[in-house]
Parts: sequence; structure tokens; C-alpha cells
Amino acid sequence: IPALASGEVLGSLPPIFAIGPLCPLRAQEGKGGYPWLDGQPPESVVYVSFGSRTTLSKDQIKELGAGLEMSGVRFLWVVKTTIVDKEDDGKVRDLLGEEFLERTKERGVVVREWVNQAEILAHPSVGGFVTHCGWNSVMEAARGGMPLLAWPQHGDQRVNAEVVE
Repeated sequence: IPALASGEVLGSLPPIFAIGPLCPLRAQEGKGGYPWLDGQPPESVVYVSFGSRTTLSKDQIKELGAGLEMSGVRFLWVVKTTIVDKEDDGKVRDLLGEEFLERTKERGVVVREWVNQAEILAHPSVGGFVTHCGWNSVMEAARGGMPLLAWPQHGDQRVNAEVVE
């Protein structure tokens, strides 16, 4: 980022002006079938998701679960254990443990399948987003002014996280 600001990288290239984000103007708020979110106070839920293709290690999943539990915050956590569209419920239960799911069931939901992230981020109960900082996630959060906690994993996500900061 400092190299971009100083002009060292771009040199004599013509300036480029961003015209985005190119996101839909309206999300289908409240129509995605997330009844648990509907019952939560405004801006009280932290949404945790690392995109459709990023998988965390077993240790990262366990530590993130412990952190969410110890924090006491309400959460909706999308857990991906493999890079497929349908998750193996058994794997998630083995990693987190039935005890974790039971202890957090009143204030947290663990989701193992695809969700409509734009709808969730537009929901009035969601007040923060723990993200890998994939560009689509950044744009969907920016559209609604959603505060982000960045945990970049690979590719352009580190740069995206710095831009968001």
C-alpha cells in the first residue's frame, strides 16, 4: 500500500477511477428464511463467514469456536470444512463437539450450508462481520456500512483488508 501511495508502482500508468461497488441496491431483507435472526435484538449478532471456498484448519475452527463462546456475543457462523456445496454435518459436530453446540444454542447458530450473505448482512439484527475479506464480502458489507473484523486467508484478501482499514 505505501508503494501505491508513493507512485513507485504505478509510475506513468494513467489514473483509474473506481465506479463501484457494483452490488444490487437492495437486499431481500428478511426473506431468506433466517427466523433465528428475526428474534435477535438490532445489531446484536456477529456474522462469521470465510466465503464459499476458504476452509479453516481444524485448530482454527476450534479456536474460533472457543473465542465465540467465551465472548458471550450472539453469532451466526457459517462453517466450511471442505470445499464442496453440501457440508458433512458429522465433521462439524466432531470438530466443535455436541457440547459446544448445546452450550451456545441460545445465542449462536452454526450453519453448514450455503447462505445468502447479502441478505444476512442486510438483516437489522446483524451488527458486525468476521470475514476473510474476499472482495465480494467486502463490497456486500460496505453497501450496508457493516463493521468488519478481517482475517484474510490467501490471495488478494490481505490487500483487501488493508484497503478496508
